[in-house]
Amino acid sequence: MLTTALFNSNRYIVLEREKLKAVMVEQDLGASGRFRRETAAPIGQLESAELLVTAAITGFDPGVAGGGGGMGSLIPGKFGAIAGAFKKAHVAMDIRVIDTRTGRILSATNVDGSATTFGGGISGMAGGMGGALGGFAKTPMETAIREMIQKAVTFIVSQTPETYYHYNAMGEPMGATKTSQAPASGNGTEASQGKGTEVAKAMPEDEKGVPKGKSVIQSIRSNFDKDLVAHLNEVTRRGVVLSVTVTLTLESEKKESDYFAVDKTKSNVMDYNTGETYPLISVDGFTSGRVKPGDMGTIKATFKGPKDSKTVGITLSGIGTFDDVKLQ
Repeated sequence: MLTTALFNSNRYIVLEREKLKAVMVEQDLGASGRFRRETAAPIGQLESAELLVTAAITGFDPGVAGGGGGMGSLIPGKFGAIAGAFKKAHVAMDIRVIDTRTGRILSATNVDGSATTFGGGISGMAGGMGGALGGFAKTPMETAIREMIQKAVTFIVSQTPETYYHYNAMGEPMGATKTSQAPASGNGTEASQGKGTEVAKAMPEDEKGVPKGKSVIQSIRSNFDKDLVAHLNEVTRRGVVLSVTVTLTLESEKKESDYFAVDKTKSNVMDYNTGETYPLISVDGFTSGRVKPGDMGTIKATFKGPKDSKTVGITLSGIGTFDDVKLQ
């Protein structure tokens, strides 16, 4: 189920390992000379993985206690007899992402899932309840497992280091354009993140860590990573349109910031005089990714805004809010 969910995330080329022996048998048959050459599977075309995703179940509690429905057998196919006996199901899993070149663990965490209701609301995530888990289909345990799997995939996608990215959102090799995007790579993968991710550029800094040549109206620390600092460089009003420029720097000795992404739907400008909020119209530049020491990411955003207000709050969701911004 984890393999299927990773594939369906559309972020990875996922390489088959569980059934690899069957693939190799088919290739050997093709090389035996007993099949037409043009239909035979070639040898020497298998791909190596860059990242391995490993997982181990650390908690499994189907929560069988009380309730109606009797206490039938746990044998797959006969599990429905005790479905009504579930109160709450819980499952937990440790996952690791490993660099195959060095053997280093790049990220690790524990994820879990739980459910107290039956499977009418189970998500549409692909991947069936096979093997020993077949008896848990359409029970709270299936819901719990699917919740856990989704958390695992979300973690893996967010924690894949950018150094494994190969292609941008246009399918071009990294470095082919000025705004290369950061694809997430894992299990021998080559894919892309969302549109709008620009590689942060290294620039000379002043003694405060602010890129030289950039005026700063206000600086804040990100809500999600206190070492990631957002500098409000420019706010220009033209009628009811506000144009905003923000730069991001990392004030820390760590290798890179936590992953961030600007949420367009929750970004806004607030008029402090009326309490009314105005939506984000457009945003581009370094809208998601990680910032390394000495690098700078630039975000350019355009909002609808109050025509006459003198003071506003500017929120870039996923980064933070600039309060009491004076407008000219």
